[in-house]
This record gives sequence, C-alpha cells and structure tokens, in this order.
Amino acid sequence: MMIFFDRLSDLISTSKPIGRALSGKSVYLFSTGSDLELPDGFEVPFKRTSDYFEMKYVKSIYVSVKD
Repeated sequence: MMIFFDRLSDLISTSKPIGRALSGKSVYLFSTGSDLELPDGFEVPFKRTSDYFEMKYVKSIYVSVKD
C-alpha cells in the first residue's frame, strides 16, 4: 500500500496536470479482509490523501471473507 501512496503523491511533482485533474473527483474505498469489520484507522490514509488532492471521499465498502 505504501507504493500506491508513493506513486499517487508522485502525481503532484512529476505529472502535475494529472494530479490537478483529480480535484473534485469522488473516491470510494473497496476492501476485503478477515476482520469482521473494517479495522479502526484503515480509512485514514485514504481520507487524508483525498483531502490533499481536493477529492471527495464518499465512503468505504468492506467485505469480510472470514469463514
């Protein structure tokens, strides 16, 4: 996940027109895991990155795959 955020943040330094084009876009987080509910704090980096890029964080959708 660190690489994802690193590459995303590269858009503000190496590909500024692409990074600026993200402003105003909506963001949804889709994730799966073995916990019954989305772990506390999991959304924080996504929300903060959305804020930084002036994007609208709409919501997360989480599916537990625990048997």
